[in-house]
Amino acid sequence: DDANAAAAADAGLTYRGRPGFAGNPVESQQILTHALSRAKFALAFSNRHSPAAYTHPTREYLTARWTTALAAGASVAGIAPRCRATAELLWEGALVEFASVDRREGLERLAAELAAWTPRRALVNRAEALRRLDWRWRFREIAGVLGRTAPALDANLAMLGEKLNEAVSLLGEGVEGERS
Repeated sequence: DDANAAAAADAGLTYRGRPGFAGNPVESQQILTHALSRAKFALAFSNRHSPAAYTHPTREYLTARWTTALAAGASVAGIAPRCRATAELLWEGALVEFASVDRREGLERLAAELAAWTPRRALVNRAEALRRLDWRWRFREIAGVLGRTAPALDANLAMLGEKLNEAVSLLGEGVEGERS
């Protein structure tokens, strides 16, 4: 993180690094969500381009890192997984696709994206995440295929629909605000 922060500073960018962990998963998730809600971009790379012991060695997939960042309003910068979920679920502006893992090239790309960034982009990401990424929409499809009703799910979807309507209405009003 220190090397990335120094390289980002040299490029005129701010890199905050990975958020810390708390004593339990709920608090850790809150820390992560707060950090992402302040970010304009979050870095993430497909497991094919950034392998780790905890990822699949060959199969690429969209992870919670991507969806959580987008739900918080941050666009994801990096190399996206080549998979059906990426193609079907993500929208224009959700990704800042890098050509390689070269840090200098990535920082140049981010600097250009930052120059074009507006608070509206964060609002679009939040609205589209509500519209496309929440699992409850898929559960509704599954219930329909199975010919089942799910009153609790219907109630949840009604609340989700209200949140989506609020998010979309913000897009029509224009936005002012700062994100780092």
